[in-house]
Amino acid sequence: MMASGEIRLSTMTMRQMPVLAQSQTPHSPCYNASMGISGSVMGPVIGPVGVGLSGGQSLGFSYGGSLLDSSFFWSGTVAGMISGGVFAGIGFTGQHSSGSIASGVTTTTAVHGEINAGVGIDAGVSGDWASSDGNVGVGVAGSGPGQVGYGEGLGAGLGVSITTTVGSPTLRQLLNNLGFPAGSAAGCN
Repeated sequence: MMASGEIRLSTMTMRQMPVLAQSQTPHSPCYNASMGISGSVMGPVIGPVGVGLSGGQSLGFSYGGSLLDSSFFWSGTVAGMISGGVFAGIGFTGQHSSGSIASGVTTTTAVHGEINAGVGIDAGVSGDWASSDGNVGVGVAGSGPGQVGYGEGLGAGLGVSITTTVGSPTLRQLLNNLGFPAGSAAGCN
């Protein structure tokens, strides 16, 4: 019996048993976390009503229930908004949420809202609300929670965002594709 997270290499041939096996707890918690850079610009067009644009890119790690079911991902978001106020800022962001990131390319369109304020060091909060199978999910885009950066002004906006995420194959998928039987995914809570 192996301790949780321990990896065992077998000296038997592929046809006799899996070359790589890992202890798993079925339906263990899954999560993802990333760090990146983001920015936002807002300005008036007609009186106090204006337009805004924000976006960001991040690199992250997705834990899919076991180390064999984990992967890396890149995510990019761009949002266009009807806004009020004047703001320009850029900064570093951090994000953490539940659930694993699927391998391959996914694109999500969502309702996007954000509020930004800064005089030198800035702070911003934004959220994306998208429906997937009837469930509403909240994500981070643009100047998000955990941002540290530089910005000037005060602005808020509401609009639409498009997020594209590219998830790498998991180690388990790579091993199975190379002909090394590594079993099936552990699954998430």
